[in-house]
Amino acid sequence: MISVLDLSDSVFDEAVDIYRNAWDANLLKGRSIEAIASGSVFAACRLEQLPRHRSEVADVARVDSDAINNAYTQMNRELELAIPPPLPQDFLPRIASAIGAGNYIEQRARELLLCPAVGRLSNGRPPSGVAAAALYHAQQAETGEKRASQKAIAEAGFTSTLTIRTIWRKLQELEEEGKLCENADTIPTLHTDSNPVKQ
Repeated sequence: MISVLDLSDSVFDEAVDIYRNAWDANLLKGRSIEAIASGSVFAACRLEQLPRHRSEVADVARVDSDAINNAYTQMNRELELAIPPPLPQDFLPRIASAIGAGNYIEQRARELLLCPAVGRLSNGRPPSGVAAAALYHAQQAETGEKRASQKAIAEAGFTSTLTIRTIWRKLQELEEEGKLCENADTIPTLHTDSNPVKQ
């Protein structure tokens, strides 16, 4: 699983430690070994601040995403793993790479995500969805590059086109209110696409 997900040795070592601690704490009772092992890998990724989705782990595991989430949640609580919450900018490089976004687009999206107003917008929303929407918004002002579709960005970000559209419209509202550049003078003015949004 570690090799298929292209994870580092440090993630492997962390996952092994978590699994052993779960075994010692008798957390395998009522759960499959595969669920605990997969949950340990997912938890290790979070501890190492590597953006991985449960569905990515589930794709190479023999258990589904819900089983991994249940195991992860229990281990996080019972073992007091103190896992930091993922941030939208953690997911940005992988999504940008997957859609072939240029460095300028990725940097513009990162600057957007660092805006205080966008930070507030991110509360309660999936971080990967916020990152994907920021990338979609950032590329609208760049006419020299081929724009990725909402569908392509959604697939790269393990989110939905509906999520991207919803957050993107909020970003448009913030831009119209002049709040996107709050405390971030380096962010260029973005122009929204006049064409209808396509999935």
